[in-house]
Parts: sequence; structure tokens; C-alpha cells
Amino acid sequence: MRYSEGENMKKIMLAACDPGGANTLIPLVPVLLDKGYNILLCGKEAALQRYRQFALDARAINDFMTTAEIDSWATFLSDEHPDFIITGTSGADFTERYLWKAAEKNGIKCIAILDQWINYGIRFSAFRPDEMNKYEQDMQHPYVPDYILVMDQYAQEQLIQAGIDQRRIKVSGQPYFDLLMEAKQQINQSEVNNFREKIGIKPNDFLITFISEPLSYEYNRNKNSESYLGYDEKSICLQVLEALNIIVNESKRKVHFLIKQHPRELDNNYDALRDKITSSLMNIRIEKSLDTWPLLLASDLVCGMSSMLLLEAIILGRPAISVQIGLKRDNPLILDQRGIMKSILQADDLQQSLRRILLGGEIPEVNWVIKPGAANKVIDFMEGVLCQN
Repeated sequence: MRYSEGENMKKIMLAACDPGGANTLIPLVPVLLDKGYNILLCGKEAALQRYRQFALDARAINDFMTTAEIDSWATFLSDEHPDFIITGTSGADFTERYLWKAAEKNGIKCIAILDQWINYGIRFSAFRPDEMNKYEQDMQHPYVPDYILVMDQYAQEQLIQAGIDQRRIKVSGQPYFDLLMEAKQQINQSEVNNFREKIGIKPNDFLITFISEPLSYEYNRNKNSESYLGYDEKSICLQVLEALNIIVNESKRKVHFLIKQHPRELDNNYDALRDKITSSLMNIRIEKSLDTWPLLLASDLVCGMSSMLLLEAIILGRPAISVQIGLKRDNPLILDQRGIMKSILQADDLQQSLRRILLGGEIPEVNWVIKPGAANKVIDFMEGVLCQN
């Protein structure tokens, strides 16, 4: 994609490191282009991969700076002269945080868009998710952009409770949800069936997609310690597999159990679970690179914990369940907090739920109403700030 090069148009820099951050920026690109802005799209690793999936050209941050520090960003901004900066937010990566500081140093207004109802304040602190206990003892926020745009009033309240200045927090909605709602309206069942056939799923087979999260990486779990949440991705996956081992033999139906890994996970994260399958009717496969939308649409059931991909499946209208057996903290799933969708917290309940789905043909339904137009709200807010300057 070629971006506008108009001499008199303002340059807008967009930057993200994680897939979630990239997702919030991707819907902004066509809106900005339609308005005639010059765009400088930047990203790292997984964010770059998301850009490519939407055919967007971007500059790799690692190509133009060896270490993403405040001074390095300040030099880059002095060379590029963006008029405004919009970023995602990350947990373990400080690249965006350093960019906010450099933008302040260079006198450039900057906003960050929150992508998920989790890890609110720590994204603006000096800590990473695996240092959550330290953060909870010292809830300071040295890395805060001019404004933070959030999904809804609940997220706004959570940031305020964390100690972020409420004057910096604005509700815009989640821009990525605009794309999901458009995709839902354009579902082509023939293409879905072709995708299932392509990945080896026969018409009468049942495809369960397990949405993994890098919890054991983020919260530093090891064999001798307990996770921050009371579970991790592998413990929940094992719970689901154990339940399925019992039920599949009753259903007499071929079940494909596909683990969709997060980009930050090691490829071998689930290798030890392969031998947990005892039924000849079950097939387990582990995938990281499959395009997520076709996979979600092709799935007969999407199973996860609280990740954004689970929310994406629900917005796309796919049957979905949240499993959080062992949870010892407040439920991180926003839909559970709102009473829209209850997470499964007990092994017996999980087995009963899967039995109703596989044997009884029950289709889990979640009535979650999303308001469209978030991308336009973000751009409208940006233009309001630009006018003030």
C-alpha cells in the first residue's frame, strides 16, 4: 500500500509492538488515508506480522534502531517530524513507553489505545506482567502518554482506580471491533468450508480451537511455583483434554483439537500434552501461523480463558466457552465481570458443558452488543487535539 505524500498534509505516526496493539491501529489506516494524512506505520515482530495480514506496509522498528530507548526515539522523531503519534500498549515490551517519553521530549502529542480489559495500570508503569506483585506494592506510572483511549467506561474506571489522571483517559471504543463486525456481515460459508477442507477437517468432523495465552511466560510460572492467576495456558488445556477424552468416545464423532498458540509462546510449549490424547477419535494439532479469522469462523467451538481472540470469536458469532479452572483472583474476562458470559471454574462443570455441546448439540450463545464507529472516534479525538495546537 502506498501512503499519501502530500506536502501540506500532516504526518501521523502509528506504532505497536504486540498483535493487540497492532489490531487497534489497523482500522485507523484507511480512515486516515481517506482524510489525506501522511502515515508512518511502525512495528515490531508480531505487530509487523499483523500489518502484513492486512496488506499494510510498515517500517520495522528494529531496522532503524538497535535499542529502542528514549534517546533513540527522540532522534528518530527529530528526523521524521510526525505531527501526531498514536500507539498501542504492551505488557513486557517497553518500546511504546519509551516512545511516549520521547514524544513528550520533542513536543509531539501522543495517544495510546488500550486493546483489552486486562493489566490496566501496569502498562504505564516501570514493571512487566511477571512483576505484577511488585507493581501492586508500588503503583506508580512514570510512562503515560498525553491521552489514553479506552474501550468503555469500565476500562476508564479501572485506570482511574489504578491512579492514572482521569483527565488523560477518554472512551473511544475498540477500533478493531469495527473490523470484526464488518467481517461478520461478510461471512462466506463456502470460503469457510474450503478452509476446513484445506486444514483437513471433514464435513462431519468437530473442530475445537483452543486459544492459548502466554500466561506461563508473563507471570513467570515454573514447576515449583503457582501462577499469578491460579492457572496457566497448559493447565487449562490439560483440563479440556481430560474432559474430552471421556466425552469423545461417547459421541463417536471425530474431534480435532487445534491449539492456536500466541506469537510469544515457544513452538514446543505444548509438546508434553500430545500424549494426553487417549481416544482414537481425537486428533491434536498445534498451530501458530494460521490466519485467525478463517480459523475462528471454521471452528465448531472456540475454547479459551480471557484472551482477545476469545472475544473476537464471540463477536464473529462463533460458539465459545471460557475455562478458568483454578482461578484465585478476580475474573479477567470482561464478559464474566458484566454477567454476559460465565466462565467455567470447575472440572465437573466443564465436562457437563462439553457433553451438552458434543452430545446434545447445544450451541453456546453470548449476547454482547458492540457499538460501531470506534475508529472514527479515535481520529475525531486526534483532530480535536491537533486543532488545539
